[in-house]
Amino acid sequence: MGRYQSRNDNQDRLPNCQQLGVWVWDMSAYVITNLQQNASRQDIFYCPNEYYLYNSATPDAWQAFTTSSSPPYPYIVTGYFWLYPNSHAWLAFPYFSGVTKLTTPRPGVGVSDTEVITDATLFLNGLGARTYINIAAAGGSKIGSAHLNGSVPSGGNIMFLDGHVEWRKFQQMTNVALPSGGTPGFMF
Repeated sequence: MGRYQSRNDNQDRLPNCQQLGVWVWDMSAYVITNLQQNASRQDIFYCPNEYYLYNSATPDAWQAFTTSSSPPYPYIVTGYFWLYPNSHAWLAFPYFSGVTKLTTPRPGVGVSDTEVITDATLFLNGLGARTYINIAAAGGSKIGSAHLNGSVPSGGNIMFLDGHVEWRKFQQMTNVALPSGGTPGFMF
């Protein structure tokens, strides 16, 4: 979806998220509007394992944060982490700063090894261990990491710049952003 949009309408440039949103799964409403030209179904912006985020009415993840145009608004809560330029996930990893086009991978790897969209594998640091479940979210709701095997993630799906998607086991996730300022940490 995102690859198709970038290639056809954006001269291979990845969409600029303009630092809109608050958490790493928030996506600029402007970018979503453009992506919907090729993918009109809202539910595809959520992993089937995390569909409760889309289906929840408290708060309505699709419309709750789109009424203002003052940053960090407008944004949409999705079920994925987006490594598009100026997204919160992209900003967390300095080695992604040059990844602005479908043809510019991160340093040391090719486009087939540069992540662009990932499942929401998130965590909080607790006393002696990380917590992947019952993480406080907007509206007093509780969320958990995607693809849990008991209380620990089993892994996540990742889309790469070249368009292929693969499953990465939890033990192989080496890109880690630690929790900061009340937001959960995340990995892929």
